[in-house]
Amino acid sequence: MTNVNPQRSKEPPQGQLNRLSPCLLISLSLLFLLSCSAPKPASPTALPKQIPLAATPSLHPQPTIAPAGRGLSGRLLFSAGGDVWAWEGERGQRLTQSGDAYQPALSPDGAQIVFVRRSQSATDLMLLHTSSSEPELLLGYTPDLPLGSLDRVYQSMWAFYPIWSPDGQSLAFVSQYGPPYGSPASDYRLGLFSMPAQRGGERTMYYTDQSGQVGRLAYAPDGSGIYFALAPDAPGVARIYRYDLASGEAGEVPGIPEQSYDPAISPDGKLLAFAARHDTKTDIFVLRRDQQSAPLQITHNGAARAPTFSPDGKQLAFLAASGNTRSFDLWILDLRTTAASISAGEPERISFDMGIDADSGISWGPQNENRNP
Repeated sequence: MTNVNPQRSKEPPQGQLNRLSPCLLISLSLLFLLSCSAPKPASPTALPKQIPLAATPSLHPQPTIAPAGRGLSGRLLFSAGGDVWAWEGERGQRLTQSGDAYQPALSPDGAQIVFVRRSQSATDLMLLHTSSSEPELLLGYTPDLPLGSLDRVYQSMWAFYPIWSPDGQSLAFVSQYGPPYGSPASDYRLGLFSMPAQRGGERTMYYTDQSGQVGRLAYAPDGSGIYFALAPDAPGVARIYRYDLASGEAGEVPGIPEQSYDPAISPDGKLLAFAARHDTKTDIFVLRRDQQSAPLQITHNGAARAPTFSPDGKQLAFLAASGNTRSFDLWILDLRTTAASISAGEPERISFDMGIDADSGISWGPQNENRNP
């Protein structure tokens, strides 16, 4: 499949409107469905669950306790209770207290965090320096209009899943060409966008697809392309694609099964991890990109997603729910690769009953010394 916008057009692409109303779109959230107790995992989308009219401060999650002596290298970011958390060593620390912060991503040097702030009918991209406790607005889509008003609906837009380019100079994210229009209100498809990693930078539309919505992103380590999940309209199934920055084209990644999403790339670019539905379960798989072998299934609990590699590529972190609990928690496992094979150690649970937001995923990067404790 090729990019429908090979020239990175700034004009609205034909056929890219989603005729569903914003309220119905919100109710289709993967986050909401995946957190339900039904055994069948939800199909991935890039849409949020219905949220309160006004954000409220989150409650402090249960204590975070890692196994003795099992400290993690670097810094892991995730969202729990509507706040951004950082895990370092054997403990987690809450970085925000707004109750509306999701999908954090750590910059390549570990000095900055970008995350999504959600409100009614809109989201903003926020930037938090690790040496500061106050985030700043990076990209604002939330209009200053009364909650629930029709005017607010027609001036609101979405931004999701921000990631940093390998050089830290730009951000890729999921967004729309423009706000809703028509009657009833129609939304543009969620597509792939980019912008400089600074406020006021002009955004560029890379890719949209008339048949579905773009989901979670992952940058190729060499900066040559961006991997993304595409959730098409029924009866289509989710797949993982790669957008080539040089040619402006996108194509399906070979060797990956249907119903796959949440792509993650190892630091050396040789391994592609992803979540995939099989039967009534969702587990983590790893594909060796330099071989024509089948993906290796590395989790077997049937409720795992959002893989991410450690900065040295020797470990993989992911989120999973275990037993009778509906709480997603942080897990890790060791990876062993040779010239001919890849194998994984036994998964180890790191956090307990934190209720981590699975749709926000995990970002794993280096520590930064110039930060507040």
